[in-house]
Amino acid sequence: MKIVFKILTLLVILIVIFYILYIEIIKKLFRNKDKISYNLFKKIIGVVSKNNNLMNYGIWYDDTETLKEANINLVNEIFEKTGLENKMNQKILDVGCGYGEQDIIWLKRLDETCEIDAIDISEEQIKYAQEKENKINYSVCNSEEIDIKFKNKLFNVIICLESAFHYNNRKLFLNKANKLLANNGRFVISDIMLKNDNNNHNFLTKLITKVYSDFLYMPKQNQITGKEWLEELESECRVVEIIDITENTFVPYYKHFMKTFIKNKQWVNCMEKYLIDLFCKNQPFLYKIAICEKKI
Repeated sequence: MKIVFKILTLLVILIVIFYILYIEIIKKLFRNKDKISYNLFKKIIGVVSKNNNLMNYGIWYDDTETLKEANINLVNEIFEKTGLENKMNQKILDVGCGYGEQDIIWLKRLDETCEIDAIDISEEQIKYAQEKENKINYSVCNSEEIDIKFKNKLFNVIICLESAFHYNNRKLFLNKANKLLANNGRFVISDIMLKNDNNNHNFLTKLITKVYSDFLYMPKQNQITGKEWLEELESECRVVEIIDITENTFVPYYKHFMKTFIKNKQWVNCMEKYLIDLFCKNQPFLYKIAICEKKI
């Protein structure tokens, strides 16, 4: 019994040490003031897709060859859902714009009478965007304070591209976005949620979901199922259409990323299959696009 007790005690100590190290790694490398550190992710992505600041999973079609192509596919898909093509005098708000690359792509497809406001919580990302394009109104703002920043303005289109799952209060953001929509306005959001209720999973599945959520910075309150996400969305907006693009996002993204990353890092060639299996077989998320209108 003494030996068993010692083994169990040692195991508990090792688990605690491992957990502390894990938390410290997350804090030191993947967080910046308790928010996601896009600088590190930018460097990691740079290994497989140089000079690419489009920080999204992308949409992967059969003929998509690069990460940047996939990123642009998603950006263009979102634009198509806004209904902005060939329209004049439209006011657009992009919430969670990151480095602003998608706004530059959209600007080229818009009539010159249209106007884009783009916000992000990251001062560094906004500074980069402002230096790259001065025809877009980039500014620092929290998603939960958009009604204060734009209190005297309504938008024809509000876009949130792969950003809302990071927010500490996503439901409040949805409420504020609905308030800022003009009559007949459109709100388009691409978002990430859980495939299934994590409370009904075994320990291993819960652990995998936690690791993914930690690295992606998905707060606990946003770790909800697709059904719960839709209910949250419908409570604040009038949902017109839901598009599930899960099969064209995570798995092809991870496969491409691992193959390209390993190709550029010869010392891990032998791990290619295991890494791809690890990321693809246990991927716990759904990816959906919602097209909404103002809820009166």
